[in-house]
Amino acid sequence: MPINRQQRDDLAASFGRLLAGEITTDQFSAGLDRWAESEDPAVVKIADFADGLYSDTVFSHRLVGKHALSPELRQTVLRCLMFLRSDLEYLWPRGGSAVPPFIGLWSPGFYLLLASAFLFIARYESGWQSIVLWTIGLLATIPAFHWCASRPRCVRQRRAFVAAGDLDIWPFLKHEQLGDQSEGG
Repeated sequence: MPINRQQRDDLAASFGRLLAGEITTDQFSAGLDRWAESEDPAVVKIADFADGLYSDTVFSHRLVGKHALSPELRQTVLRCLMFLRSDLEYLWPRGGSAVPPFIGLWSPGFYLLLASAFLFIARYESGWQSIVLWTIGLLATIPAFHWCASRPRCVRQRRAFVAAGDLDIWPFLKHEQLGDQSEGG
């Protein structure tokens, strides 16, 4: 896999500024499209990880104060920055992620509950309102069925990802790589 030094340096600089609270989450997000299309898998995966640090929020903010990262996440970010500054090839599997999948509010159960509510209300409506509610109710089941259909593939990818290396040192795959970078090599 090709290493793109310019994109690695660009992402490292922006990610470092985000971590330091010098830029907002919106300012960092402005670069996500170009990093997501990189041929360097390290750039793609680390940018995706960085986006996951704050993408659950609606408002732009800096990662300081009440929005500051936990010490564990800070350590992961620092490893990401160290990896981006290295010339190491990203060796983790393409599928899967270092971050466990989040189900939360947008789980299949949520969509099925939403669909049930619309279908229930549609029973007591008539005319075009009933058709609209039935349509929305049926459309609301699509994410749940998609989740169920894609779940086995996602589980296989996650297992392969976890088995590939030590998640405690991601994005490095092996302790030797991390040690070499820590020693300045």
